[in-house]
Amino acid sequence: MSRNFKAVSKEDYLSERREKARFKALSDGKLEFKCIWCGDLSLKPKGRGQRDRRFCNTCEQNATEKLGDKLSVVVCAGFYKWRAIKKGIEFDLDQDYLYSIFPRDFKCPVFNVTMRINTRTAPSLDRKDSSKGYIKGNVEYISLKANQMKTDASIKELKMLVSYLESKSNE
Repeated sequence: MSRNFKAVSKEDYLSERREKARFKALSDGKLEFKCIWCGDLSLKPKGRGQRDRRFCNTCEQNATEKLGDKLSVVVCAGFYKWRAIKKGIEFDLDQDYLYSIFPRDFKCPVFNVTMRINTRTAPSLDRKDSSKGYIKGNVEYISLKANQMKTDASIKELKMLVSYLESKSNE
């Protein structure tokens, strides 16, 4: 009894094996994920590093157009954790929480301008109460400009600045 074997290159054989494995994983539901913004089910793209995917292509492209970079790069807990350790303050934020508080319209709640990377309107994580650390309920995203303005100034000083600017504009 003879078998008919077809000569196949190693690359073709491996490619066929990968496709079969992908099809099996897809039929098992392992390659689908739910976008955390729009809630749509999407397929994970091919390639490494996609298992932690949280956004569908549409939401990721929308963020890239508005912000100038991927949302996953902008909303990164690692930097704030490093700052908290450096300052010796409390930290209990995770990536999912930071995604959940990021403004869906990409607007700064203070100035109502679109936040964009590498500008004064870049998104910045602000601690509402500076005596507390980076903890859930104490942080929000505002523009870098707004965050820098409130860094050193008290409310009284900001009111004094506003009254001064208003008096100058009336002259």
